[in-house]
Amino acid sequence: GTVWMWGSNQSATMGEASFWGNNGPPGNVNATPKQVQGLAGAKSIAVGNGHVAVLLADRTLRMWGHDGWGQIGIGTNGFYHPLPKKPAITDVAAVYLVSNRTYAVKSDGTLWTWGLGGSGQLGDGPVETRTTPKQVLAGVQAAAAGYQRSLILKADGALWAVGYNRHGELGDGTTVDRENPVPIMTG
Repeated sequence: GTVWMWGSNQSATMGEASFWGNNGPPGNVNATPKQVQGLAGAKSIAVGNGHVAVLLADRTLRMWGHDGWGQIGIGTNGFYHPLPKKPAITDVAAVYLVSNRTYAVKSDGTLWTWGLGGSGQLGDGPVETRTTPKQVLAGVQAAAAGYQRSLILKADGALWAVGYNRHGELGDGTTVDRENPVPIMTG
């Protein structure tokens, strides 16, 4: 399929070269859908708070928008990427976005993360920012990326959690942030 976007292009989310950024004057507002050029074979789309990911039929991703914490996954951070970029990950089955990070589940059931991880949300220890995809867990069926924490559904039906937990949000019986995924319910 094709991809169509509309609305404000403040964070370069329209997939076109011109955008106005957070500090610029109001620019393009597309009140009607506009096709993102150069994309074909789209299977699904995910939208974060300022970045976009499209899963293509060949199981690769195309991403664009705000990249302040490396959430586009191409080895940079602190930039806007108004046109689709290809992060170094293949064989993707599903992609999940939140405001400042990206989660992808590959066909083999591995979970890959990148972007901001200040409270352990990336799931592989005390990493503040990662600008390229990294595998953090195997046996994954799906994920739900939340603002400072995430839930991970394992293939055996178990539910795991990772990230900010100062008020017991993860459900693991503690108020300790988790930098690595922990099981909270069995399948």
